[in-house]
Amino acid sequence: MLTHWRSKAVINADQGVLADTNFGNCTYGYSIACTFETTLTAAGIYRVSVPFTLRVPRDAVAASQTTLSVQWLTAAEWQDWQADFGELSPGRPGTGPDLELDEVAVSAGLPQADTDNDDNGSYTTVTVAGGRRTDVVAIGAAIPGTAGAHTITVGLVNQGPGTMRYPPFANNVPAVRVTLPLRMSVVTADDRCTSLSEDAYETPPSSAPDGPAGFSPPEFSCMPRSVTLRPGQHLTFRFTVRIARAARDEEGSVQVDLYSGGDNVDRDLRNNQAKITVKAAAGGGGLPITGTTAATIASGGLLLMLLGAVVVAALRRRTPAQR
Repeated sequence: MLTHWRSKAVINADQGVLADTNFGNCTYGYSIACTFETTLTAAGIYRVSVPFTLRVPRDAVAASQTTLSVQWLTAAEWQDWQADFGELSPGRPGTGPDLELDEVAVSAGLPQADTDNDDNGSYTTVTVAGGRRTDVVAIGAAIPGTAGAHTITVGLVNQGPGTMRYPPFANNVPAVRVTLPLRMSVVTADDRCTSLSEDAYETPPSSAPDGPAGFSPPEFSCMPRSVTLRPGQHLTFRFTVRIARAARDEEGSVQVDLYSGGDNVDRDLRNNQAKITVKAAAGGGGLPITGTTAATIASGGLLLMLLGAVVVAALRRRTPAQR
């Protein structure tokens, strides 16, 4: 039995993974949507006439993962899908030869009609081979303990080997949790960071000797929109914080985590946390000269003066014959 089947194949992949194609019956936008007007044999098995090629950068970090999915829809299912989720952007229509369906086998006894919509798609995970994973190292900061506003940058460095890329690799994107020291407020935060503390922008009271009651350390979750981080390059986030009065020695932290739906690209998790320190103000505008040090400097200065006087006297005693 033959049946005429109008169908759609919707192909989704992370940006830059699919090699360029230009099939005339496909549109290219957020997804690749291909329409097939094909007469099929009942119980037949078909595949596309030209394979889709995945491309992976040569310097990709080992264990990096990307995905590709294909969903097959009948014409009626495609219309229902658009009604539920709205029209896709029109995209660019292809101008080359059509992508076709080729019959590869006939299997007797399979039902002709589609009785199960849950098995109409496939999902493929591609993992970059190799044993050399990268090492991501957290970067902290030191904040002067003097009252006023201070700007810091925190984040991470890719120690390599390999370049971290998101997209297309979902497990290359770092999530950075920044916990600032307690006795300060945030003036401005990097626009890629979201506050996790309701009172992060409020100045905590300074009356409590062991910490402001009811105030938690300002915390932020930071995540870049995209990443291309080569070995040795830094990914940083900028904060301006305010210290209401001279602070004592206190600490915050930077914690770096890489999303991992499977393998982790980071080979050493022990250096994924760094400190944010506040050093108490020393007081005074310079280094005081006191005690033994002052006496030593003073005696040294006196000795130089005496030596200078001896040299001048010796020069004056020289005779005209010696000149």
